[in-house]
Amino acid sequence: MKALVVMPAQHSEPLAEAFAEADFDVRHAASGLYALTLIERDRPHLIVCAEATEDLSGAELLEIIREDPLLRVVKFMLLVQDPTGPHPKADALLRLTSSPKGVVQTACHLLGVPEPATLIEDSSLPEERKSALDESWYNGKVAPGAAFQLLDWLTGMGESGCLEMNFSGGRARVHFLEGKPFHAEFGNQSGVSALREIFFATQNGVGTFSFARKQPPELESIPRTLHEPIQNILLRVVTQLDESLRR
Repeated sequence: MKALVVMPAQHSEPLAEAFAEADFDVRHAASGLYALTLIERDRPHLIVCAEATEDLSGAELLEIIREDPLLRVVKFMLLVQDPTGPHPKADALLRLTSSPKGVVQTACHLLGVPEPATLIEDSSLPEERKSALDESWYNGKVAPGAAFQLLDWLTGMGESGCLEMNFSGGRARVHFLEGKPFHAEFGNQSGVSALREIFFATQNGVGTFSFARKQPPELESIPRTLHEPIQNILLRVVTQLDESLRR
């Protein structure tokens, strides 16, 4: 697999090294315009780009690539300071401070290839390796009113695991199986009712979130309280809230 890392050297070199250790054929560039030359020449399977390069923004580079029919199949990962803010629709969105091994793990999942043995957690791994794997969790702040945007982002990531959000009104959890939310809980509410309460809880202040990856077998004991695509659920919840505000 070929990977191209596009970002300043202080970030690209550790990432390029992590991809090389995972047996990727990796190139890196600090310039977006130079990256376009490498893309045309090498035809990578994956592009990992910071939100700002030396001369182009990550959004501009993504737009150029998506306009080329021959490059639309290339997977594009965007690394940003705040993943909950407005961003172009990349194939994956991660924090710029994500650990290199966490980025490689996400890339393997995105490309549908097995994670190399060097990335798989094992009881025999030294503590520093385990810490690097732990850092592959997504975490950050939830801006007021941005909870649904966060859910939509995680759905697009195709991950399995548990999203935990903490607000002044309490703690919420949403469980995902291969990118599909199947259970939500907040206070004594669950399912769609919990999502509605989460929406209310995020309107008046900043919260925090963390997403922990889990293997599907670890989720088998969790009840199923969400049975529709998340976009349908969120649309219905927003419509109900809008109608209640107009009364």
